[in-house]
Amino acid sequence: MEQVTTETEVDYTHFRKTGWFYDWCWIGLRYNSSNINKTWEWVNGNPTTYSHWAQPPTGVGCGVFSYYYGWYIYDCSSLFMTVCQAPFPVTGLTADSVENNGVSLSWSSPSQLDEVPHYFIITYSNSNSDDEGAASTADNSTVFSNLRPGREYVFKVCTKENNTFLQSQPTSASVYIIPSPPGEINIGSVGTVSVSLSWGNPVDMEGVQYNFIVSCYGSFWGDQHSIIMTSNSTVITNLGQGCNYTLNITTAQPNGHKSLSASTFFYTNPVPPGLIKIVSVGNDSVSLSWGRPSATMQFSYSYNITYASSFWDQQDSSIATSESTVISNLRPGSEYVFNVTTVQVNGAQSTPTSISLYTSPSPPEGIRVDFVETNSVSLSWGKPVYMDEINHSFAITYSCSFWLYKNSTTVTSNSVVLSYLRPGSEYIFNVTTVQYSGAQSTSASISQYTNPTPPGEISVDFVGNDSVSLSWGIPDSMGKVPYSFNITYSSSFWNLQNSTPASSYSTVISNLRPGSEYTFNVTTVQRNGGRSTPVSTTLYTVPPPPGKIRIDSVESNSVSLSWGSPVGMDGLQYSFSITYSSSFWGHNGSTTAPSNSTVISNLRLGSEYVFSVTTVNKGGQSTPSITSVYTKLAPPGEIRVDSVGNDSVSLSWGSPVGMDGLQYSFNITYSSSFWGHNGSTNAPSNSTVISNLRPGSEYVFNITTVQASGGWSTPASISLYTNPAPPGEITLDSAETNFVSLSWATPVGMDAIPHSFIITYFSSFWDHHSSTTAPSNSITISDLRAGSEYIFNVTTVQGNGGQSTPASVSLFTKPNEKRLYLKFVCSSTERSVCEKEKQKVQQETEARLAKQLKGLYWKLNWKEKEVKECSDEPEGDV
Repeated sequence: MEQVTTETEVDYTHFRKTGWFYDWCWIGLRYNSSNINKTWEWVNGNPTTYSHWAQPPTGVGCGVFSYYYGWYIYDCSSLFMTVCQAPFPVTGLTADSVENNGVSLSWSSPSQLDEVPHYFIITYSNSNSDDEGAASTADNSTVFSNLRPGREYVFKVCTKENNTFLQSQPTSASVYIIPSPPGEINIGSVGTVSVSLSWGNPVDMEGVQYNFIVSCYGSFWGDQHSIIMTSNSTVITNLGQGCNYTLNITTAQPNGHKSLSASTFFYTNPVPPGLIKIVSVGNDSVSLSWGRPSATMQFSYSYNITYASSFWDQQDSSIATSESTVISNLRPGSEYVFNVTTVQVNGAQSTPTSISLYTSPSPPEGIRVDFVETNSVSLSWGKPVYMDEINHSFAITYSCSFWLYKNSTTVTSNSVVLSYLRPGSEYIFNVTTVQYSGAQSTSASISQYTNPTPPGEISVDFVGNDSVSLSWGIPDSMGKVPYSFNITYSSSFWNLQNSTPASSYSTVISNLRPGSEYTFNVTTVQRNGGRSTPVSTTLYTVPPPPGKIRIDSVESNSVSLSWGSPVGMDGLQYSFSITYSSSFWGHNGSTTAPSNSTVISNLRLGSEYVFSVTTVNKGGQSTPSITSVYTKLAPPGEIRVDSVGNDSVSLSWGSPVGMDGLQYSFNITYSSSFWGHNGSTNAPSNSTVISNLRPGSEYVFNITTVQASGGWSTPASISLYTNPAPPGEITLDSAETNFVSLSWATPVGMDAIPHSFIITYFSSFWDHHSSTTAPSNSITISDLRAGSEYIFNVTTVQGNGGQSTPASVSLFTKPNEKRLYLKFVCSSTERSVCEKEKQKVQQETEARLAKQLKGLYWKLNWKEKEVKECSDEPEGDV
């Protein structure tokens, strides 16, 4: 303990809190009998100025301590533990390393505890009272992390014994945690002699005073700048142009502690080039030059040339190592802004030197002569390249050297018609692109002769299938100039073109395609090769007639026709006109068909019609192809099946439509493909019965309307099955109490037809009914009731669902004998009376049994016997 005496209540409380006790212990308190006052005192001789007796002391002895009660008097020879001295404290507490969020500590153990098991308790807190903690270790060093930067911490180390848990006085050390470095540095803007920058706050330094030391060092010039800042941004000026600078920023506290530095580097911008000069301008390129930068540069440099046209949203760049360049692939007639910047090898660029200029417009593309007349020429040309969205016009100059003629005009579009020219003369035409600013492109040129006067109007004298005859008028204003004519003719469909000359004013052209469109052009031709514009006419040759007509089908009110294609008309568009008439009814009509067939409807029954078919196209109508045919009768109405047996059917049908008042009958044919069985019959009315058919077989019936003249309608048809034949007589092969075996003969006429049998059976007494199937002519039926009457029905069944009438039989199963004994005693000794009573009882009993046991096998036997007294026991079997 720290003291050997307890002078106050505070000392006593401290003693109880810091000591470690086991039951009773001596506390160094004794009774001093040699003292005059005969008082208690401490072993060091100090008197007791304070006491904490559990009971008032009433004798001699030594003082002992109880943790729970206080002080007691015991015999001094008693064996108790004593209050021991506390462990020795550590020495040499040192901070080995300090970071901005941690510290490493070490110390020396007390030599007195070399043989005593012990460990160390370390506590810490900072001056701002915002962080404290504790740890323990058996080693002579420890590391604390996650401390708060820029704050002073006090660390205390105590020795503690393992066995007694006594703890030494603490050894203390103060350590200042270095502040956090500034946050990331951001370079805001860089000029040729200045830089703007900002940085983040140091981490976890809230509530702590600090500022920043900003230093900037240029390695090439050896210049250095250093400032102290309280804010997070600054502008550094008076730097060298195009130089590399290293920037360091440190957190500094008023007590002199500094953080690690946040660092970065940057280059100041180089000096821009001199004034830009325009060397030359083309429609897709420019040549530029510029002066050198005005100041001496730190590094070697080149130039970056960027150029853009806001109109085209075009932007690009180029590199030059000297003070000139040629920029190509520009848009003609467009404004461009060119920027030239000085670029150092480190990538730093100066502010740009700029110039704005227009490229020259591009010339027109490919002048074409669109048409030439006797006194006019129509020209057109391609749009100047990349000039679509740039305002421009065109200047046209034209001249004729023979007539010493020269003229000009201006247009805004890509074509022009120049009139009032001399016929048959050569002209030279020049077209130039002109911008509103006055800039002009190079010229595009072409020469052309005007045409001679064309012939007069063409007349068509004759048109056939394969030839035409044409004539035309004399050309106007040709005087005595020699000329002839050239006739060209073509059919665009056949991709056919040909020509022929003519020295007079008419011609006949042969070997043409029939039904085809031809264009004929007649041109005046001069000896020097000059040709007039043509006079033209277009006409069709006459189409050929269709091929032979075929009758494809004839109905009661319609006829289906087809015919051959017209010769030589393959691939041409044409149609057909069809007319028809019946002289008997005075009935006629017409229709058109796009192809080589048609169906003519709404005709009269049984009438002769004449049909005429002609080819039709823009050339007119051909000569007709003709044929005649009679229409058919109307067919019977829908067939109805009135009844079906196994060897016969009864049919009826509706009357033919539109045949009222006409004499007709009906022909009925029928056939079975399975049996190869067919036949026919006639009926004067709308119904018939067909007999002698095969059972269970599919038959097709066709009914046709017939006239006495031999006309037939199309048939009305129906398909149906005859019913299968019923099974033969049923035979009981055997009967037992709960089953019977049956067999039956094969249905007549069903030997080759697949079939099976359905057997149904029921007992009215037991209300027992069921069914089963059999593929052959016999079956055994089980689970029947003994002595009961059953009715069995056997039906022939086909796969199509057809069923025959059933064959039936009624029979009893073999009974199990059950005997019922009834005793009757007459009420009288008179025989006549007894006989009447017997008959009455017998009738009532039989009636009741017949009602109750209907469907069961039973019989009633009587046995008479005279008895003198009654007995309930049976007297034997009846």
